[in-house]
Amino acid sequence: MNSRLIYISNEKLKPLVSWPLLNDSEWIYFGVGNELYLELIRQTIERHLHEETLYVSWMRDQSFECSKAEIINSIKPLLGIEDFTIWDKSFKSVIEFNKIGVLRCGKKT
Repeated sequence: MNSRLIYISNEKLKPLVSWPLLNDSEWIYFGVGNELYLELIRQTIERHLHEETLYVSWMRDQSFECSKAEIINSIKPLLGIEDFTIWDKSFKSVIEFNKIGVLRCGKKT
């Protein structure tokens, strides 16, 4: 899937996502700068996104498809710096990352 289609799909589907609360908040802190909790991010992706092909929606011309095995290396430059989402291939499950170092997991309803 090309960058533009990934981005447009994200924009259309994100309002349909249910974000469950975890400990009174839907957000989980993953760190910023040199203090990123990469193992937490890896475990969250493994637990929440069950397909091997993932879509990273970042910008209209820089969104991309990635394998689950390569996802951490692919998103590492964005973590704590950019807002972006990772969807599974079927666009049913999503993880949203915020540039302030938090993430949340959701499912399309």
